[in-house]
Amino acid sequence: TGRSLQEQEELVHEETRVVRRTKRTVFLVIIVAGILATVGIFYLVRAGEQETFTTEFETVTSEIDDVSHFTASQAFSIVRSLSKSVTATILESSDNATFPFVTLPHWHVTAEETRIISGAEIVALAPLVHTSEKEAWEAYATAHQGWIRKGLDACGKPDVDPGSIPEQMYFFEGKHEHKEGQVHLADYHLPIWQIAQAPVNASVVNLDLTTRSSFEHTAIDVMQDRQGILSDICDFTYLTQYSFEVDAGGAEVHPQSYILEPVFDSFEDDARVVAFIIAIFPWNNYFRNILPDSIRGVDVVVDDRCGDVHTYRIDGSEVEYRGIGDRHEIGAGLSNDIEFSEFARFQGSHPTDGSVEYEGADLSDGTTYEDAFGESYTEKFIDNSNGHCTYVLSVHSSETLVSSYHSSDPALYASVVAVLFCLILALVVAYDRVVVRRQRKLMDQAAKTKAIVSSLFPENVQKRMLDELDEDDDTEAYLSKKAANPSRPVSMKGGAPFDTKPIADFFPDTTIMFADLVGFTAWSSTREPAQVFSLLETLFSKFDSIARAKHVFKVETVGDCYVAASGLPEPNVHHAEAMAEFSRLCLTNFQKLVSKMEVDLGPDTADLGLRIGVHSGSVTAGVLRGEKSRFQLFGDTVNTASRIETTGAKNRIHVSQETADLLAEAGYGNQLRMREEKVQAKGKGEMQTYWLTPKNAGDRGAGAVSAVGSVATKKLDSKQMRNVKWNHQNLLRLLKPLVSTEREQGAAPPSWELPTVAGETVLSEVKDSIPMPASIPAEEEEVSTELKRIASHVTMSVTKLLARISSTHTIDYKSMQYEDEADSSESNFAFGISSDRLTQFACAFAALIHDVDHTGVPNTQLVREDDELAEKYKNISVAEQNSVDIAWNLFMSPCFKELRGAICRTQDEFVRFRALVVNMVMATDVMDKELATLRKKRWDRAFGIKEETAESAAVPTEDTNRRATIVIEHLIQASDVAHTMQHWHVYTKWNGCLFKEMYTAYVDGRLDKDPSIDWYEGELGFLDFYVIPLAKKLKECQVFGVASDEYLMYAEKNRTEWNLKGKEVVA
Repeated sequence: TGRSLQEQEELVHEETRVVRRTKRTVFLVIIVAGILATVGIFYLVRAGEQETFTTEFETVTSEIDDVSHFTASQAFSIVRSLSKSVTATILESSDNATFPFVTLPHWHVTAEETRIISGAEIVALAPLVHTSEKEAWEAYATAHQGWIRKGLDACGKPDVDPGSIPEQMYFFEGKHEHKEGQVHLADYHLPIWQIAQAPVNASVVNLDLTTRSSFEHTAIDVMQDRQGILSDICDFTYLTQYSFEVDAGGAEVHPQSYILEPVFDSFEDDARVVAFIIAIFPWNNYFRNILPDSIRGVDVVVDDRCGDVHTYRIDGSEVEYRGIGDRHEIGAGLSNDIEFSEFARFQGSHPTDGSVEYEGADLSDGTTYEDAFGESYTEKFIDNSNGHCTYVLSVHSSETLVSSYHSSDPALYASVVAVLFCLILALVVAYDRVVVRRQRKLMDQAAKTKAIVSSLFPENVQKRMLDELDEDDDTEAYLSKKAANPSRPVSMKGGAPFDTKPIADFFPDTTIMFADLVGFTAWSSTREPAQVFSLLETLFSKFDSIARAKHVFKVETVGDCYVAASGLPEPNVHHAEAMAEFSRLCLTNFQKLVSKMEVDLGPDTADLGLRIGVHSGSVTAGVLRGEKSRFQLFGDTVNTASRIETTGAKNRIHVSQETADLLAEAGYGNQLRMREEKVQAKGKGEMQTYWLTPKNAGDRGAGAVSAVGSVATKKLDSKQMRNVKWNHQNLLRLLKPLVSTEREQGAAPPSWELPTVAGETVLSEVKDSIPMPASIPAEEEEVSTELKRIASHVTMSVTKLLARISSTHTIDYKSMQYEDEADSSESNFAFGISSDRLTQFACAFAALIHDVDHTGVPNTQLVREDDELAEKYKNISVAEQNSVDIAWNLFMSPCFKELRGAICRTQDEFVRFRALVVNMVMATDVMDKELATLRKKRWDRAFGIKEETAESAAVPTEDTNRRATIVIEHLIQASDVAHTMQHWHVYTKWNGCLFKEMYTAYVDGRLDKDPSIDWYEGELGFLDFYVIPLAKKLKECQVFGVASDEYLMYAEKNRTEWNLKGKEVVA
């Protein structure tokens, strides 16, 4: 051991490096080889499975192709056979019958067999009737409708009464459109005649199919091609609903197409087309019983290249309809397309692009298209957009199918290889133990050397040397620690929630700001959720942009409170000054924004305030790990800043003594004003605080003075002017969809005169029910986005309730189309209100005028004073009738001529608008007991439980109109007292205004009794016997959604609060 200490250290280091390099090389080779072998085996076996799956999927696609084509071909063949059978029957008939005057005697047998064998839902015969034969045909059809009874008896429905067929042909509802260049059967009709199975409702007979574009254009193509054609995907509910008796639960409905097969008058080559066979098929027929039960999860997307796409899932022999659109699982596996074009329209000589003219083609009566219609038959082919459909079936594999071909073999084989390499690695580890034993001997030698060194060198030098050694050789460090305490594990994994050091720092110099919106809770209770978030997003996004510009760190937002910090995470010696500037800019921009947004968000928005509290000190900041980790601040400074904010004042910046001292040192002393009273802060005791004023204190309020001056000539202050603009914008917003709504065509314009009877008042115009118009399809905007905020507190509530009347679109699974709920008359839970723009505008209009020229005293006082208005209106609803007359006279003045024309385009609309306004304004007189009793009876009649009679069942529209009338009356009644069903602060604010109004009347001698004497008890009674029952009625009518729950909740809460605090409030 004659080596020096330096030589011993070099020996240890050299041996350690050799062992380390060897271990790393061996481990790396084993690990890499094991990974490559394991992954290679896995993907090799998986590739074999994928190849098998690809082959099987091609087989499945081929099977679907073959069977679906065979099914379609068979259906065409069967329907074509029926067509020939019809021709043969007519030729062999003894009565020499000719089309269209033909009734097949055995149709219920032959057609029913065709329907069952082909899988069609219905099979119908439609003769081609010339216009000149129309009346003769209608008489013939009426006389020969006995085939329906015969068919029903044959199919076991002798008790079904189908009724009589229509005596005249009738058309499809809706607009019949022809594209440019398309010919149509102008002189021909195609009425539905015999149907299999026989219809349970005879009204389907004599439906003229030429009045539906799909049938008309397909019929023209069939006559041209002289062979059957498969149509595009259409809605056949109007046919099938009369042919089946469906259970109450309904039946599964699939998309359908029809085969249109011509019937000729003979078997000659030049035979005329005299009728058509229509066979309607659900598409699921083409995919049923195709695959064995072991193959599941094949998605088939049917695309007719005309805009209709539907998806099916095939599970063995079963077929499941997935819905409209391409709904196959994206990225699940393989896909193949199948052309289904041999059954589509315009095949053979009909090109799929460009244009083609059919001149001189034979029509059914031997004339040509040009002779019959005066024009050549030209179809435009542009991307299959004119109804010329070429079907494509896209077959896709789903995860279910893919997983059935993926086994655990790849993982099994890979696991075997991995185990082998693990065994190899274990041998290497065993070898490493030998090496470690050798290393331990070296470490023992090093320990002895260290003991010698300890006796030779000072302690500080030892630490440095050992630190360098530990950094240079991790293995030696591990062995040293292990030797020092063998029972303690070196790694602390599992002993703490996190393995790394927490991310946390201490910041000695920071300034924290809390900014809270004053009045926000009460304000938000009168707004829609979207309006609440619109306000917060606008304000806080502006604060964020200011923070970025001023290098202030946004910590978080808690509800309507904004928290920011300066001096972290990057230290800033000027943190107090930066936060002062940031606070001022936030306050200035807040006041500008709320004033500007009042035009959109409604009255009282500009009354919102911002209360800011600022405090300086040290904080601990870092990332608190766990669920939803975020950067957080901790310490007394944060708590104190929060106390400073809560003890501050609206639209003022409240700063602590510490922040004030820092600002004073920075030259802001002249902008600080000591608060006269000291603040009592929870946990802090008395605190001396300061107000941070604007840079130019003399300029405060200049903006407001300017705004007032701009409208001084109109004697409106800035707030009143914003309300005027708000009303103007929202009335225009509501009027726009009313103007664009499609109205009744050909109706007489309004005369602007109402039927009057001498001596009658406005009250006599109140109606039990006001007719609602037929449902009108909704515009692009929904009601909830059109009816925003109208004018006053009452109007705002009216708008909010109207906005909650839903008019969502739902899918009709029978027709496979989207429709508006308003289209279903009796099932329309909004009773037509949601689709009637005139009613909605009338609600807003009535809310605006219902208190016009109100005197501030109740009707009973006007009657007691023998006021001329009381005499004029016969002592009933005096103020309300007066409001209607004044507002209506103004509305009828010449200056509003264009407005009247935009609202009412017909005399009926004008009369209905007047009726709506009168009913709603009169409904706000809630103190008249006689009127209240009448309204209660009307409510019971409209919504009460009643036994349905034959008379009531015959007039469902009258019930709907009555319910709609009651709903809008209760809507404005609730809005008239909306403050009682809103936040406590809103309730007390408007309740106080009403009290002052009544007390002023008392002081002026217009009331006999001081209202303060029984105001507390009166409010309790008003809440118990009017407000809460009214809120419950809003809920019972099931029209207003969650708004009714909200109104009832606030009404009950306010009742509880008034019971506890009402006496104190009145005092």
